Amino acid sequence: MTDVMVISAPIPFMSVLLCLGIAVRICGLDQEIFNDKTSKSLFTVLFLIFASLSFLAGIRFGYGIDDFRWLQRILPFTIGPIIYFGFYSFAKPGAIPKTMIFRHFGSAAIFMIIFAFDSHIMPFVDVAIAVSYAIYSGFLVRLFGYGGDEFVDMPLSRFYAIRKWGIGTAILLIFMLITDSAVSFYIANEEGQIARKWLSAIVLFTNLLLYGLIILPPYKFRENWLAVNKKNLLPVSDIDRDLVKRADEFLTASKIYRDPELTLGRLARRLHVSAHQLSNAVNRVEGQNISQYVNGFRIRHAVDELKQDESTILSVMERSGFLTKSNFYREFKRIHGLSPAEFRVKARSDDLTE
Repeated sequence: MTDVMVISAPIPFMSVLLCLGIAVRICGLDQEIFNDKTSKSLFTVLFLIFASLSFLAGIRFGYGIDDFRWLQRILPFTIGPIIYFGFYSFAKPGAIPKTMIFRHFGSAAIFMIIFAFDSHIMPFVDVAIAVSYAIYSGFLVRLFGYGGDEFVDMPLSRFYAIRKWGIGTAILLIFMLITDSAVSFYIANEEGQIARKWLSAIVLFTNLLLYGLIILPPYKFRENWLAVNKKNLLPVSDIDRDLVKRADEFLTASKIYRDPELTLGRLARRLHVSAHQLSNAVNRVEGQNISQYVNGFRIRHAVDELKQDESTILSVMERSGFLTKSNFYREFKRIHGLSPAEFRVKARSDDLTE
């Protein structure tokens, strides 16, 4: 038993450090990712809770300290509501309705109080946690369903990345439901050794994911997530081509792409179509998502200014409709293979040789 404790103890404490690292990183992310302080605060708290749960698991399974078992069993009830409101605040920046807060966190608080003070029903806590994970994974799928229509008023620079994060988190909740249920089953059947092995394997796998979140730049995830799988696209119709042509003409004439807060919903309303219809048409005709499509106009505008204007690159970026330097440089390099500064030098060199 001692050997198992010594081997398994460090793994949860690694999770503590990784979760704290992610919480710190979230605090340092710029407005390109978090446009609302509420969402940033909620996700920071979420990883602090994950760190607390990992610490409690470490002292319980590693050193046999069981005094805080009650806290370890009730904290998971907060995970679902925090994740849901974290993503909800992306879609609806500003104050979250008090009725929603009361309904979600109030229900979680009731369960926490019941299971904390009534030891007779403690064996059912794992079932209740599993149900909570299932419910909130469903809420996330519903929130991001139907083409993400809840998010049509989110700036395009964030739309697709946040939607993918949301679906991924729903899958994570299902994973937590399955693994927690498996560990609880082995503990209930007094198979502690198997439970510890399960827990160690799960935590080790989770640590690898957390480490990836820390060391990989956010845009690496987004580049993969934003890519459109052309093999899965439906055939292009004349209606799609006509809609994209109208979008091209409107964006060129109005230069509305220069507004960094341009949203899918706003663009769709100006074209008198639904957001879902516009997004699908761009996907099928251009092989891009709507964010990449609009950024193409912004980059073309930036190219013209870099060739003809002596303004600073930061000024060019702002006049082209980009919020952050990192996004501007990334999109510019994706399209032209050069940074804006390198492109300007090359353009001037080409002019001289001509």
